[in-house]
Amino acid sequence: MRLLAEVVFEKCGFSRAKQDFEIIGFTPEDFNMHDVAHDDYKGQYFWVWGALLVLTGIEVWLGYRQIFQPAHMLEVLLVLSIVKSALIIGYFMHLKFETALMRWILVIAVSACFVIMFFFFFPDADRIIHLGVK
Repeated sequence: MRLLAEVVFEKCGFSRAKQDFEIIGFTPEDFNMHDVAHDDYKGQYFWVWGALLVLTGIEVWLGYRQIFQPAHMLEVLLVLSIVKSALIIGYFMHLKFETALMRWILVIAVSACFVIMFFFFFPDADRIIHLGVK
C-alpha cells in the first residue's frame, strides 16, 4: 500500500517521491498519519457532548425562570457560556492536546479582544440606559 505523501508528491510532478523525500531529510513514513498516537477516545467526546447539553439545558431553564435579577442573570449566563466555549475549544478543537505556547497565544488573543470590547463597545452599550422610553 502506498503512502498518501508518495501519491501527493507524484501528482505534483515529483517522479521519484521517495528519493525527493530523502533529499529534504524526510522519509514518506514521517507523513503516515496512522502512526500518530492520540490520547483521546470516543467516550470522552460523548461525555463532553453530554456536559454541553446539560449546560445548555441549564441556560435555557434559567432564561425561562428568571431566578436572578437581570444583571446577575447575565453574569451567570456568561459564565456558563465561557465554560461551554472552553469545553468546545479544549476538546472539539483539540486545544487540550496542543503545546502550552499555543494555549497562551490563544489566551492572550482572547484577553486582548475582551479589553478592546470593554473600552470601545461597552461604553456605547451603556448609553441605552439613558435612552429609555419616557
